[in-house]
Amino acid sequence: ALLPTWYTAFYHCHRQGIPVMRPLWMEFPDDPHTFAMDDQYLLDRVLLVHPVTEPGARGVNVYLPGEGEVWYNDETHEQHRAPQTIYVPVTLSTIPVFQRGGTVIPRQDRPRRSTEAMKGDPFTLYVALSPQGTAQGDLYVDDGVSFDYATKNAFLHRHFHFANGTLTSSSADPRGSMSSPAWLERVVILGIGRPESALLTTHDGSQSSLHFQHDPERSVLTLRRPGVPIGADWSISLR
Repeated sequence: ALLPTWYTAFYHCHRQGIPVMRPLWMEFPDDPHTFAMDDQYLLDRVLLVHPVTEPGARGVNVYLPGEGEVWYNDETHEQHRAPQTIYVPVTLSTIPVFQRGGTVIPRQDRPRRSTEAMKGDPFTLYVALSPQGTAQGDLYVDDGVSFDYATKNAFLHRHFHFANGTLTSSSADPRGSMSSPAWLERVVILGIGRPESALLTTHDGSQSSLHFQHDPERSVLTLRRPGVPIGADWSISLR
């Protein structure tokens, strides 16, 4: 499910030289609690992961860094204000993962037997709002096998931005162009109240209302089937 997030993180590493898996102090150099911490790491700057390495462990203590920041449990979407240490129960099939508030991560949530089978699968965007109600992120896509991204600019690099109740998708690198069958299946917004309506505007100016579901206990809004190509410009306005 997180393969698009990993692939985009490796693109950042390729372009900027920043490690895909980072110690916490790289993102939080002013927090001395992170300096000697070696049992947690960040995937890019968007996900905090605490591997479970002790045999028979039933839970782990997870430190959430960042003064005034918020983190969302990747499984339950529960919000946690930082900085603080929380106890997270675990099983043999779970690892504590938290999405950083203020980020947007792309996922492909349909179970497949191989990455090859995922190529045309639709995407889901997880928009985790900051305390200020904003978020941003990106998605990088190429064919995954050739050097056409370098020799023919055959790639897509999309930028996602949420502010003032509107989520937009725009090109992060206009040099790239690539045909992809993938489309946007869902948008999940974490840390938001229930809107009256959700309006999709496509690149040609046409508009349509989106069906949505809101969980008031977790403050999670799910927008269903925007149906736009993953490489297109669009916006979704919540009112």
